[in-house]
Amino acid sequence: MNSNPGDEDLIAGCRQGEGDACRVFFHRFKHDVAKIAYNLLGRCEGMEDVIQKIFLDVFSSLKKFRGDCKIQTWIYRIAANVCADEIKTQSRLRRLSRENFIHEYNQTFSNRTALDQLEVQELAERVDFLLQDIGAKKRVAFSLYVFGEKSIAEISEVLCVPPGTVKFRIFEARREIQAKLKEFERT
Repeated sequence: MNSNPGDEDLIAGCRQGEGDACRVFFHRFKHDVAKIAYNLLGRCEGMEDVIQKIFLDVFSSLKKFRGDCKIQTWIYRIAANVCADEIKTQSRLRRLSRENFIHEYNQTFSNRTALDQLEVQELAERVDFLLQDIGAKKRVAFSLYVFGEKSIAEISEVLCVPPGTVKFRIFEARREIQAKLKEFERT
């Protein structure tokens, strides 16, 4: 195997079970997969397990890759599906009570003087919480758009849905987040 193989060579090597090709493939795409998983899931325990699951799905499905799109887009699609499943699992397993969140939100933002690193981290956790209750399809589209900085067309390709559907999901996610924030401000 040459020292810097192209995607087609890597795919062929992986399909044939070449260990070197699989290692290079993994290292070539692991950063992008980790970034997408983080953007879709936020901070979560078991992130390494999620990334591993994504790559297991990628490698086990690689024989089905037809080349209709870029390999990155195909991998993003698998990552989005695995993360959507994880979101469903997380929302079932851990739910913070509304009252507890409101209390923490009010305490965090009532007496602040300067926004230091700890407050930024807490704010990120609040955003993660706000996204938890949004349906998986809306959350994936919103996260790819806002955090993943993907275009509507790219998200459409990754999720295999029309651009109008992507726009609607992003719009609905924003609307739900805004409604939650308004509700928290009233209490």
